[in-house]
Amino acid sequence: MFGNRAKVSAEELAYMKEQLDNDRGFFENVNAKSKLIEADFDELEKSRQLEESSLKQLNDNANNVVEFSKDSMDAISALNDSFTECVKAAADNLTSLESAAKAIATQHEDTCAPVSYTHLRAHETDSYLVCRLLLEKKKKKKKYTA
Repeated sequence: MFGNRAKVSAEELAYMKEQLDNDRGFFENVNAKSKLIEADFDELEKSRQLEESSLKQLNDNANNVVEFSKDSMDAISALNDSFTECVKAAADNLTSLESAAKAIATQHEDTCAPVSYTHLRAHETDSYLVCRLLLEKKKKKKKYTA
């Protein structure tokens, strides 16, 4: 552009100044875009960190659910075992009650056979006799008044 000349003309100087201004504008524009890109990168980094934190929380929650489920299944299994034992104990108690009921029924049949009216009268006490006689007298009185 300048060749071997030692002097620069005013026209060349104006042209160089214009080029310098253009270059300065270009670099300012690049610098502004660079700052926007850095801001976007910072936002993306914050989003990534938030996403990473959310994923960690989800993973922790999933592990807690799995642990709770295991504990619940253990508790349900223990309750099932306890219930099974209760059912067996109830069945044993029912068998014992049935045996006792049969024994009582057998004893009742042996001790509660029907007896004659004379046999019953033989066991009357004086107070029962007085009551019975008063009732019979009352019945007779009603027959005559009716």
